[in-house]
Amino acid sequence: LSWITPPVEEGHLLVIPKRHYQSILDIEAEDYIKVHTLVRKLSPVLLRALGADGLNIGQNNGSCANQVVFHYHVHMIPRFNHNSTPSISSRGRFSDRQLKWERRLIGKEELLEVAAAIKKELDRSA
Repeated sequence: LSWITPPVEEGHLLVIPKRHYQSILDIEAEDYIKVHTLVRKLSPVLLRALGADGLNIGQNNGSCANQVVFHYHVHMIPRFNHNSTPSISSRGRFSDRQLKWERRLIGKEELLEVAAAIKKELDRSA
């Protein structure tokens, strides 16, 4: 589990396997299951901790698909009704503009507050 800076939204997390895999094409089933089980466990925690209205869960494979870090990881991006960019076009297809979300600078103090809120909710739900 890791933060991404700068984040797309407050609470933007990465879930990363310990072993190296370049993409979904070569990750072993056991590690895939571990990563996605954690994503599933963290999803409601992240929503409650931050008061988010929704959640993008994403993963890119290959440079043409906007993969820039060639180590398998899953993005968890909390979304809020008041400031989120729609993730799918009206025709049901992702557009390049929507896949290249603008990131925002976030201070260390805000990161620590978000981390504390997530940890508190995670401890509460354990």
